[in-house]
Amino acid sequence: MLTQPVEQLSKSLQRKFDKYIERTGDVITNEDKETFVSMILDGRNVDLSGVTAVRGFIYQYYIAAKYIVEMLFSEIAWWDKVMVEILDDVALAGHKKIRFIQVKTKRESDIDNHMNLNELHARTKGKGSWLDKLFLLNLHIADFERKNLTLDNNFLKNYSFQFELATNSTYHEDIAVYDRNEKFEPKIEKEKLQKLKTAISKNNLNWEVLWGDKTFKLTEDHYNDEIKNIDWYLQKFRVKRHGDILYLRKEIVDKIKSHTDGNMDPFHTYKSELILDMLLLEIIKNTCQDSDSVNFEDFIFDKEILKIKFENWTSTAELQASESATNDSYHNKFTNWFEIIKKDIANGNWKPNLKKELLDTTEAFEKNLSDSVRNQNDSFAYQRILNRIFNLNNYSSKFYIDEPDPARIITALKTYIYCLVFYPYAEYSNIESILSLKKGIDTNQNESLFSVYNDRNSNDLELAKKLVRTAAINCEVSESHNHDFYCFIADVKKIKKKKNKSSKEVDSVHSSVTDVVKGNGEILGMEDVVSEKEITKIIENIKFREIDMVEEHLNYLQENENQPKNSFKEDTIKSDWDAELKETE
Repeated sequence: MLTQPVEQLSKSLQRKFDKYIERTGDVITNEDKETFVSMILDGRNVDLSGVTAVRGFIYQYYIAAKYIVEMLFSEIAWWDKVMVEILDDVALAGHKKIRFIQVKTKRESDIDNHMNLNELHARTKGKGSWLDKLFLLNLHIADFERKNLTLDNNFLKNYSFQFELATNSTYHEDIAVYDRNEKFEPKIEKEKLQKLKTAISKNNLNWEVLWGDKTFKLTEDHYNDEIKNIDWYLQKFRVKRHGDILYLRKEIVDKIKSHTDGNMDPFHTYKSELILDMLLLEIIKNTCQDSDSVNFEDFIFDKEILKIKFENWTSTAELQASESATNDSYHNKFTNWFEIIKKDIANGNWKPNLKKELLDTTEAFEKNLSDSVRNQNDSFAYQRILNRIFNLNNYSSKFYIDEPDPARIITALKTYIYCLVFYPYAEYSNIESILSLKKGIDTNQNESLFSVYNDRNSNDLELAKKLVRTAAINCEVSESHNHDFYCFIADVKKIKKKKNKSSKEVDSVHSSVTDVVKGNGEILGMEDVVSEKEITKIIENIKFREIDMVEEHLNYLQENENQPKNSFKEDTIKSDWDAELKETE
């Protein structure tokens, strides 16, 4: 496959699109154009409900994709190669047969205006008609010695031909007679084709075409070959309505669905759409080249090569669809959890302006997560935050969401919201962070960093702290912070301490992370947990607090006499919060 820098591909595609817009007279903003180009090159499904000019531009690629999918799966597909923008807009080749396909679209907002017969044969401003281009240009070659265009006899001798005008519009009854089946068999008597034959035969074809750096003329004489005359062309011609682009896309997706594993549920539909988008991206990238770098092999899509690529696309789409389905599930659950938090805030005894600050903080946090997934900044943002809070890792693999109690998740999310409401600015976890770190920044650019770890009653408090320290030592993001940050610990085992018990030697698990411990005559330290890490500095920065202190502080503020006058960010309120955080563990 062609490999070009993304920037070069983007410029090439934009230039190609600009030429199309100039030809059609459509109007499109630079923002819409850039959005369209970036979506195409990112392999994302273009919003076909948007700008109509985009639909016309990519319709040709959808026609190519349709015939490629038919080539791969249809029993009646005789072609084993689909060529794009070489012989015509699209061409099918195989078994000594070629079909030339010229794509003509109308603005899909105007497709109720039927295509009429005159649009097929009209010659204006010294140019050939649609049919002149479809018939003559494909079978004639430049004879530089005689300085004219002649039929390519070798080509004609070795192949049989078909000519198709592919369109998205409905058409007049005079054109409907050319709407033939796959074998191009006429449905009516030859006499009814006379109108188009007569129109093409009019003595007004005088059309200059550029071949290389030479100009040649095509006239009505080029239709006067004894065998390859107008009748011969029209017998091998059909108009094919492929429907508007939304219908065409659905048709291709349904064809892919019926030939890939899975049932007809929405998951399988989405998987098939992803496969189609990968195929479209392949077509566009291969054919979007600058003239000085053209490799014609890139414009030819071979059946055997496409079979292999299709298998790879199917595997990739299966994975992406599964990830998307998982993320949809996470999104729904997180939406529900945030709604519970918002309802709790709305029902609280807060002044309206304070309630709004809490709700705004909640929505900003929720939006950060959903935008990360939707914009593909971090497709696993939901999985990561849960893995960080409950497992102290940054894994994007599937987290069994039913394992932790949803109430614990809501408590963790609420803790972050209650912390961040005191700050006018907030930053959220870096994608590389192992700990779930949220940063509040005040108007003086002072920063406070918060993390939550829920142990789910697996360990006692000291071991829970040690696990957090170990994770922090392995986290470059945590190491980069040169000031204190707070970790709120939740749901640790409460171990009852017996009185008058003789002290035992401290083991290496329950010792402080910085302690050197004797075991079996050896000196054991943190290097037994994490090798080759400088730890003293980072663990001194972590200030542990019980998670309940955050909600207790908000409950204290919620009492009428304690509520801020205007904002949680008032100096006195913020000072009280800072003092609460800095209390001795």
